[in-house]
Amino acid sequence: MGDHHRHGSSQVGRVCCCCCATVKTGSVGIVEKCGKYTDIAHPGCHWLCCCFGTTMAGFVSMRMRDLLVQTSTKTRDDVFVDIKVSVQYQVVEERVQEAFYKLTDVNKQMEAYVYDVIRSEVPQMSLDELFLSKEKIAEQVKLELGTIMRGFGYSIFATPVTHIEPDAKVKAAMNEKNKNLRLRDAAGDAGEADKIRVVKFAEGQARQVEIAADAEAQRITIVATAEAESKFLQGQGLARQRVALMAGLSDACNQFVDALGEKRDVSVREVLDLQLMNQYFDTLREMSKDGKGHTVFFPSNPGGTADVASEVRMGLLQASAPRLAAMTNQHH
Repeated sequence: MGDHHRHGSSQVGRVCCCCCATVKTGSVGIVEKCGKYTDIAHPGCHWLCCCFGTTMAGFVSMRMRDLLVQTSTKTRDDVFVDIKVSVQYQVVEERVQEAFYKLTDVNKQMEAYVYDVIRSEVPQMSLDELFLSKEKIAEQVKLELGTIMRGFGYSIFATPVTHIEPDAKVKAAMNEKNKNLRLRDAAGDAGEADKIRVVKFAEGQARQVEIAADAEAQRITIVATAEAESKFLQGQGLARQRVALMAGLSDACNQFVDALGEKRDVSVREVLDLQLMNQYFDTLREMSKDGKGHTVFFPSNPGGTADVASEVRMGLLQASAPRLAAMTNQHH
């Protein structure tokens, strides 16, 4: 280390032939007397007693320095990787003497220790774990290197792992693997999106069918209600029409009897027979209007009409017989 500093002395200080030495800012000088260390020269101009063997043996830089260490090792899953570690170090001011005299080449010494830590830690990890454990490796390097280099007068500030590079073929395989995983995830996402789209479309269709069914049910209900109301009103109109018709027929029959000079009222049966006759002739007239050429045979003599009236009355009496019997039983 001493030789290194002597050869580089022009950068951190200068020794003049007149026993005058200057030390630049950011460095210190090593003063020897007859080849023995005596003192440290701080930045500035120093007079040396050259006659008595006092000389400036060399200079030590007090600046923060950086050493980039690159090594290759194998992971637990047999993948070779190149790793770069940046070692940031500085001479401890109180131990400048050790830093100058104990090591010949501090860089090679630190490289050796970094190699040892990296090659003992990385083989315990897989490639994926290595990428996730950069901070752990950096802390381990700093801890072990700092403990050792402290005895040589150096302080280790940080040892970040700046680069991890696997073999090119392994890197290509990892990229292909990640590509396939991403394609699989993309396909799964696309399938899930299609599923959601189909489900939503089916739900929309079902909702539309449900709304259409409700609308149709409401329409049918409204139409049925309207038809029922229409039938009810038609029934009321027909009943009133028949009442008016019966009243008119009754008045016409009474007027006819009065015109004949008979002193009696027309009976209900006679009025009903007359109404049946009118309906009979109305039916014949309606059947002749359609012009479809159908032939229907009806009894057309007055006796046949009387028979029809008798059958209608008999049907009415038979239909009302059970109701009259029930009312009689309840009365008893």
